[in-house]
Amino acid sequence: MIRFLCLGFIFIGHLFAGDGYWSIPFSLTDSSTNNTNCTVSIIEFGDDPDSLFLFWEKSFEDGFTSLYYRDLNSMSEEKCIISKEQTNYKNPQILRDYNGSEVLFYLFYETDENGNSDIYYLKYLDGKGFSDPIPFQVSDKEEQNLRCTDYDVVWEQDGNILTSEFLVDDSFSVPDTISKGNCRHPVIQDYNVGIIAWEKVFNDSSKIFYSQKDYSRNWEPEDTLYFEGHNINLSFTNQRDMDNGGTNYCPPVLCWQTMDSSLWTIKCYDIESDESWDLDFAQESNNTEPSIFFVSVVSKSLSKNQYMPYESFFTFVSDTIPDNPEIFANNSIGGEDFNSISLNNTIDRNPRLFNGQEVAGYVINVWESYVNNHWQLFLSDIHFDIGAIDKNKNPTPSSIYLRQNFPNPFNPITRINYKLSKSGEISFAIYNNLGQRVKTLVDGWKAQGNYSVVWNGKNDNGQMVSSGLYYYKLSMNEQSVFKKMLLMR
Repeated sequence: MIRFLCLGFIFIGHLFAGDGYWSIPFSLTDSSTNNTNCTVSIIEFGDDPDSLFLFWEKSFEDGFTSLYYRDLNSMSEEKCIISKEQTNYKNPQILRDYNGSEVLFYLFYETDENGNSDIYYLKYLDGKGFSDPIPFQVSDKEEQNLRCTDYDVVWEQDGNILTSEFLVDDSFSVPDTISKGNCRHPVIQDYNVGIIAWEKVFNDSSKIFYSQKDYSRNWEPEDTLYFEGHNINLSFTNQRDMDNGGTNYCPPVLCWQTMDSSLWTIKCYDIESDESWDLDFAQESNNTEPSIFFVSVVSKSLSKNQYMPYESFFTFVSDTIPDNPEIFANNSIGGEDFNSISLNNTIDRNPRLFNGQEVAGYVINVWESYVNNHWQLFLSDIHFDIGAIDKNKNPTPSSIYLRQNFPNPFNPITRINYKLSKSGEISFAIYNNLGQRVKTLVDGWKAQGNYSVVWNGKNDNGQMVSSGLYYYKLSMNEQSVFKKMLLMR
């Protein structure tokens, strides 16, 4: 039996999916520093294309951590957000601002600059960048294990669980203590108006408690969610309802690891239906405490089956090869065909799945690999057939299907396969990150069938284009499908 040390889910529903291919992994960070504990967030810049920002911890030879970021869409140079000698900055968390102000998002983090762990945040201002640090929760207590949604912040304070709400005037409410004593590792989801779950220790074993907001936006008294066995590594799934254009959230599922009868098992709990079930394929003996991450979610729930709660992409670490754990992932939505997607002969850990764009069809996997005696962040992504999407309708079966280019990243030649289920006039072109057309691949009538086209990295004028992220878009009548590819010279 494969031992699962780390597992993450992205749930994709209501799609007409085919197999995709995880891209060849490439490094996001340098090999002379340690780079760990990342998060990825989609940031909206007004009328400009959305950006996919990567935030992470970087430590140098002195061992102290700083916070860095880069734009994955443009593959910009990595930039330092905050750093100070003899000080740690860690656990970056993003709260996106939808109040219409000049603040695009808030970057929360934990720091020991005052001698103990406190929480600060930075504002990212449109056209101006990051503000100076702003104290959020500073005390003589340990403020840690911070988590954010776009509406609330939750954290642990000396064994208590506290939360604060983001208000319409771009301020935060007075912290509210929702549980006291022996509490740790809170997680939060903004289903309805908000739900928080956390571990609470009784006689050396962790039980699960939770609280929800009522419709007056007050937190209800804590309640027991699961009280059997030893439970760790909680995480909510955040499922978007594709029937409503991806704007609404479906009832979340809380996932965690539980140890009972000498086995670690993944357990899932549907908040709305009050149902729980085990993922039978994810078990391991209790000779090591596992580390599990459930991360971003993009779509509508489907019926449960014996393998996983919903149709899913998921990833895990397997150490079946001694001293060489690798990252595995499935190549299709809900598929059981797991393949190694990480580098050979390296120690890999902590894979985390993220939605690569606000519409389903693009998923990225970021993990840590030990290369040249340092931890680097690596990325692989997968695009999958979802048919074309009419912006005014629900996703429907399409007459056009588009495969991910291969190789990806590439230099300078890549191949793209596509399929037409009926004949007609098509347009197939490549665009840069500003939305400007750089190369027309096909423009005219095509018969039903399978096709392949090669791009050599040149524009319509025969000039080589620069390195960066490009989009390729296939259109027929009122339907369009697009995917991304990365040119690295």
